[in-house]
Amino acid sequence: MTTDIIDKIELGGYELICEIGHGNTGRVFYAIQQSLRRAVALKVLSEDLAKDRSYVEQFFHEAQTAAQLSHPNIVHAYDVGHAESDHFYFSMELIEGEDIAEKIKEEGQLSWRQSLEWLRKVAEALDYGMKKRALTHGDIKPANIIIT
Repeated sequence: MTTDIIDKIELGGYELICEIGHGNTGRVFYAIQQSLRRAVALKVLSEDLAKDRSYVEQFFHEAQTAAQLSHPNIVHAYDVGHAESDHFYFSMELIEGEDIAEKIKEEGQLSWRQSLEWLRKVAEALDYGMKKRALTHGDIKPANIIIT
């Protein structure tokens, strides 16, 4: 996880503090939602995807759908928007914890009992999302599962 402090950057009402992750679709920042003075995870689409209007429409649709979900094992969606700088963002609940990939690096092979319990919780969340809004996560992997 990257945690380098960045120069003060404001984006669509959010102050970006540091990068906490990145992937194929963009970067995720620890940010402060200025209007409510709360810490959030702010996903910012990559420049390449921001130019793809069909992807941007899909990004907005997924964020709006995710905002309708309320489940203890699903991160809460707060906001989606477009900043003047032509950046598209999605803010969500900031989860303090460790992802399973980090845990595996630290501990090596995990116990089957613990792994099964985490798998059950992930399956419950996916089942809920599918039943409520026909929404599933497109990138289920240990690095995207946070243990609190």
